[in-house]
Amino acid sequence: MDALTDVLVKGGIAPSRARLAAKVAMAAFGYANRRWANEPTIELGAAIAQAADEVLTLAGDPHAAHR
Repeated sequence: MDALTDVLVKGGIAPSRARLAAKVAMAAFGYANRRWANEPTIELGAAIAQAADEVLTLAGDPHAAHR
């Protein structure tokens, strides 16, 4: 997670926001990975995209569920 945080900071994101984004990204990936492991018919990329949509929905993005 530190490497992801560092890349975000180097890209101009404030350190505290970069840490938060890295934590959210890692949690979403973990969620997607568990789903992929438990559902053999789903592709990992699709599980990651669905997890990202879940995060956006939680954040209040009205378009997330329609991607």
